[in-house]
Amino acid sequence: MVWWISNRILVTRGGSHAYGLSRPDSDEDIRAIALPPVSWLLGMDLVGQRAQTVEEHAGQDVVVHTVAKFCRLALHANPNTWDILFCPDDQILMQTVMGAELRAMGEKFLSKRAYQSYSGYAASQLKKMRTHNTAHGSRQAEVRTFGYDTKNAMHLIRLLLTARALLQEGYVNIRRPEREFLLSIRDGHYTNIEIQDMAAQLDSECRQIVHRSGLPDVPETAAVKDWLIEWQRQWVNGDLRVLTPV
Repeated sequence: MVWWISNRILVTRGGSHAYGLSRPDSDEDIRAIALPPVSWLLGMDLVGQRAQTVEEHAGQDVVVHTVAKFCRLALHANPNTWDILFCPDDQILMQTVMGAELRAMGEKFLSKRAYQSYSGYAASQLKKMRTHNTAHGSRQAEVRTFGYDTKNAMHLIRLLLTARALLQEGYVNIRRPEREFLLSIRDGHYTNIEIQDMAAQLDSECRQIVHRSGLPDVPETAAVKDWLIEWQRQWVNGDLRVLTPV
């Protein structure tokens, strides 16, 4: 058995399903957090500290994070990890006692670092949108038709909308209420210039909001660290409660 399947503490759907942007032909992406084998934690090999495993399992694309690396990334407001941490309840495929506690601690990961992180990821989408280097299959036809990659454009605006709402409201809502607007971007209803103007305006708003946001300047790193140490101690001591489904 693949190591992470027996050691998983949280499994969610990711991508368009989690964002509320899925269509009948949308792929199903799986995101998981797992405890590494005890030998990874106690041995000489640092393999247990790797950021993630990407593989295909049962015909699905799966990204697996070890829990320690997940926490480090999430404390730095990594959007991909926050997609898991704040995944809508109806997209949770399984969780254990430990996984449920991790999700319940979501607020401890929040900070104003979110602006820099989300804007950085948005900038990468803008770059891909401009260069078209990631377009393949049917998306190549879209690039020829619209002059840019509409999927990258949709995610560019989605990231900035998520960041703006977080800075204003103090919580993460990855399932965007602007579904129809975002799908209209995906369908190419806006020009390249219009998309770039939207992005520039949203980024400007985020820069203004971040200074008066109620979010803390830094996350509660010590609390997350203490939580992780205690659960990993139980795991090393053979307490299988960490894997009890809820």
